[in-house]
Amino acid sequence: MSEASRPDDGTQSPSIETTYASGVPLPTQHVTNVNITATVTEITVTLGQLHALIDPQTKTLLPAVKTDWFQSLSLNPVLAKQMLLGLGRAVEFYERTYGKIPEDPGFRVTPDDELIAGRRTVE
Repeated sequence: MSEASRPDDGTQSPSIETTYASGVPLPTQHVTNVNITATVTEITVTLGQLHALIDPQTKTLLPAVKTDWFQSLSLNPVLAKQMLLGLGRAVEFYERTYGKIPEDPGFRVTPDDELIAGRRTVE
């Protein structure tokens, strides 16, 4: 396990090595869109990237984006709750270290509990 130093006061936050057993680094995917659903037996977190859409004729940006979904994680409820607690602690550490994270004014939860990042998407 390696340690990541906090730049302002020297305190440390633990991190884990992100490699396969063979030592090859795990690939990093940048996530810009998340969809979270739940059933009685599992909570599924689907990760994706938003991409701007361009009109092929005019070469101008369209007023919508497309989500390319690339990973889906199905967690049992206990692990999902552990992930929630861990993410909460990581966000608290981040805000103590680097400042408050602004909230997306377009974020909302729809009546069917689908999390939306405030953007119209086209599938």
